Amino acid sequence: MFEQKEALQIAKTSESMANQSRRSTKLSQRCSSLTLQDEAHALLSHSCSPDVCSSKGSQLRKQVSTSSLRPERQTRAMQLNVSRCRRSESFTVPDSIMVTLLQALAQTGVPLSEAKFFEALVRQAGAKRPLPSIAQLYRSFLPALRRQHELALCHSLRHRDAFVFLHEATTDDGQAALGLSLLPLNRLGQSPLLLGIEILEQLSHPLVARAVARMLSEGHVLFHRVLAVVTSGGLPMIQAFAANGILGAVLPAALHVPCLYHQLELVMELWQDKLERLLSLQQLLEETFGRRPSLRHRYSLFLKEHELKLSLPVSNRQAGPEIWLEKATGLAEHLPVLREFVATDEVEGPIMAKLQSTLVENDKELMAEATFVAEHAQGLLAMARFLHQTGEPLAHQIYGELDSLRISFSYHLDARLGPNTEQHLALCPPQLAKEFREILAQSLSRLEHLFDSHPAMPTLKAVRALDPKQLGAVGWSQIEHDQGIPGLSEVPEMEWFRYQHLAEAAPADISLPQWWEAQAEQLPVLSPLARRYLWLPVCSPKSPFLPGGFFNLKVAEDGFTEEGARLLCMLRYNRKLL
Repeated sequence: MFEQKEALQIAKTSESMANQSRRSTKLSQRCSSLTLQDEAHALLSHSCSPDVCSSKGSQLRKQVSTSSLRPERQTRAMQLNVSRCRRSESFTVPDSIMVTLLQALAQTGVPLSEAKFFEALVRQAGAKRPLPSIAQLYRSFLPALRRQHELALCHSLRHRDAFVFLHEATTDDGQAALGLSLLPLNRLGQSPLLLGIEILEQLSHPLVARAVARMLSEGHVLFHRVLAVVTSGGLPMIQAFAANGILGAVLPAALHVPCLYHQLELVMELWQDKLERLLSLQQLLEETFGRRPSLRHRYSLFLKEHELKLSLPVSNRQAGPEIWLEKATGLAEHLPVLREFVATDEVEGPIMAKLQSTLVENDKELMAEATFVAEHAQGLLAMARFLHQTGEPLAHQIYGELDSLRISFSYHLDARLGPNTEQHLALCPPQLAKEFREILAQSLSRLEHLFDSHPAMPTLKAVRALDPKQLGAVGWSQIEHDQGIPGLSEVPEMEWFRYQHLAEAAPADISLPQWWEAQAEQLPVLSPLARRYLWLPVCSPKSPFLPGGFFNLKVAEDGFTEEGARLLCMLRYNRKLL
């Protein structure tokens, strides 16, 4: 009897051990040994949404945060839960740069929960460990990120033909920075890649020239065939890229293109400076409506009562001349309504009193100025919007657009002003009409200077021949003697006649990149020229020195060296591009 009980107990024990062994085997199969790098890639590639993972939150926090688990078991537990979430939802492929950065972070041995840049992933996983300081992060993973960033840049910059952009910025304390970015010809229509940043004492001709040469050398740009260099158009840049400057010495074949939008801003600033009454009114509106939400709300209700669909054109000088001019065009509709609202509103104070007196005393002049802007500044604003376009080549249209703007100013200068402007000027002193004509005359003068002095204008004039729809207007006789595009006059005569024949059959809604790609075999000499010059950039891209960026890094306090701050700025700029 005793032996039977003992045998039964042994059998139960054996069965229990077998079940435990089977469970252990299944768990070990599901939780195979993973490195932190595998975990990082899995989290990035299959990070589940908060809704899917919310039911697992409590369990996941226990597995990740509890100190009783060894690090390798914490890793396995997190991977196990991510795998469960993975089966419940379909996921998008992550950005390759994010995967690269996180893999580089994992290679340095820094846990995911200690990476400030991936705090969202940490919260999603349920971990509550404290984040380290910026200095600790810099010492831990920025060197690895530098290596990954350099490898990614080398991979993206294999194409030899490229355009170069120079970005400049100056702070209130006189600190200056120069950034260099590059756009290879195989990335046309995309944003350029930031290659380097130099800190300068000031933006002077010799310092700019040396900094450009250094960045070109360190970024291996000298191995590229640089077709054009786009700058802001400031005086130090003009001097640095003069015939005896850095452009002639280092990049002899490159075309210097001062940013056309910057040149257009110089014209728009003229309107902002000359229309003093309108400028004063805009400043008062900013100090009142712009800073008092309750006042804006009452004005909105007032507009609804009068069944008017208007938005208050509040702006300030810091917003830039384009935004100011855009807001000023809407003031003509607002002025009668504003006078009535301010007169009946209960808000008191010296600023509101000044606003009311301005609206009453300068009533006729303000209406004339606002109407003048609404009728005659539309061409400037349309040109600015045109220059903001991306994704399609613009160079072949620039010359025609600028010429149309020049003709518009010239017409109103020689003939009468707009009919609505003339109507309001009849109620004002004659001096105001002279001021308006002076604004048009100075705007025309600045545009004429742009046509005469811009170094890329001959190229922009010649590139029209690469648009099949403009070919008839340009004519071969003009192109034959035009040196705006090197090699254009050397196109074989038979190929040129073939191009003329194909251009006549080109559809009206033609897409130039697709059309030239389709004609590459029939036009072997013209096609490469079209690819280079139709995409010629005429404006500076987004700056790496925007507010809240590079200049806001407190190098000493945050533990960054100057080199680390430059690298972080480059990582942020290139993050979505590589």
